[in-house]
Amino acid sequence: MSEAIDSRAGTGVKTYSEMNAVIAELLRLRGDGPSQYAAARIDELEVINAGSLAALEDALDLLVSAGMYDMTDDDLGLVAAIAKVKGDSND
Repeated sequence: MSEAIDSRAGTGVKTYSEMNAVIAELLRLRGDGPSQYAAARIDELEVINAGSLAALEDALDLLVSAGMYDMTDDDLGLVAAIAKVKGDSND
């Protein structure tokens, strides 16, 4: 399962891409307009999130390869977290 993402500060609720896919499918099965809208919005936000993570990873790679940035241990943790969310990790 991919790493959880805090949905709103202070709520204690963590979201997962896999669970979002299950919820979207359940909403689609209901068939009513609001459920269809919610399912489409979940799908849309998952695509946006994946694109944002990919852009962040690409930007970090570019800065490091251009010698404009030296990675720290914190950065390596960020890269590992991105890999987990994208599903590129075996953890």
